[in-house]
Amino acid sequence: VYRVRASQVQRMLDNPLDAILQSYGFDNPDDDGYSPQTLGNILHRAAEIVGRRNWDVSRPKYSPKNPMPREDILAELQRATEKILQNFQLEGWAAQNFRRQLDYRLKNLAGFMYCHQEPSCFETEYDTELSASNGKGKIRYRARIDRIMFTDAGPSRART
Repeated sequence: VYRVRASQVQRMLDNPLDAILQSYGFDNPDDDGYSPQTLGNILHRAAEIVGRRNWDVSRPKYSPKNPMPREDILAELQRATEKILQNFQLEGWAAQNFRRQLDYRLKNLAGFMYCHQEPSCFETEYDTELSASNGKGKIRYRARIDRIMFTDAGPSRART
């Protein structure tokens, strides 16, 4: 089984040399605590924490809440982020720049979440098998949807 992620394909299309070097271990973003990938992972996790706490329909005893003010959503995102950052060693000018980028993106994320306070499911797994068009074998498709929002128009998918 060979696993291919959409982000890997996109990276290869955007910059083939960079993708090849990364595959050989050069410029590994996992080693860089200040990488855009790390920033995105922190934002994603904070959005999941706040989203699950406020709009997750799979949570026992879920009941819709009144819409939250943008400032309250931002405050919850900031608290979740601080909790996540407890495990990071942030120091120096690079850390200041990282924090500035994080704060800027948290405000944008709070704006998105403010406008999309629908009941939702988070980190939903999707797994299916498709028969190959030539009839020889099957293709297995797996995905994880960040958030499915339930609106009056029906479910919709969104990346948060």
